[in-house]
Amino acid sequence: MPVAELVRQSQTIVQQLEFVEEAQQRALVRALETYAKQTFARENYSVAKSGAWVTFLDNLNIDSKLFLDPNFIVEQKNLPAQALLRNRKLPDCNCNVIQFPLELKANETLWWRFSDVQLDQLQPKKPKQRWSIALQIAESVLPRKTKRSVEHKALGAGTLWLTNQRMYFEKEQEVVSIAYGEINALTPEFDGVTLQSNELQARPQTFRCEEGKLLYQFLRYVKTV
Repeated sequence: MPVAELVRQSQTIVQQLEFVEEAQQRALVRALETYAKQTFARENYSVAKSGAWVTFLDNLNIDSKLFLDPNFIVEQKNLPAQALLRNRKLPDCNCNVIQFPLELKANETLWWRFSDVQLDQLQPKKPKQRWSIALQIAESVLPRKTKRSVEHKALGAGTLWLTNQRMYFEKEQEVVSIAYGEINALTPEFDGVTLQSNELQARPQTFRCEEGKLLYQFLRYVKTV
């Protein structure tokens, strides 16, 4: 069935519910969210199926602000690229090499550009200042807990570039590079990925962006090739 006809039928079904216009939109949005959750939550979908789904969403042209997850549309549009990476194939680069802030090294090729990336780092949480003399004395005498709480410290925002050799984080006038071989641990987050690297003083650092799931798939791909 042509995509345009599928879009028309979907909108007709919602209109038959006789909701006001805003309610019609929200009913359609919730239906799309449910379908995406049931169909693409497991990593067994094909490039063709996810590509057809993205085309369908593009034709609907729904405001992303109506979705419960503000990154819903971006995440859905990245599904074909994620499917390719799981099949050990690279998606087409989403940027021009002219935009890259540095000169590429020998045999280095540009893979992907992630914009508006937030970088933070886990560090021990500083204890609150105690103004009570009695509490200060008690804390100095009583045994301390062995487990220290941690917190995320913001290290700034910038652009993350991936090549076939390393990742580059561009922040203001500074560019920090991390070779893939130096990454010791990789943990997915709901909005990005946390990694530990010899080049990051072995402290866990988290890269957060609206394309966080795609970023994790790229780094997983690196470990398999």
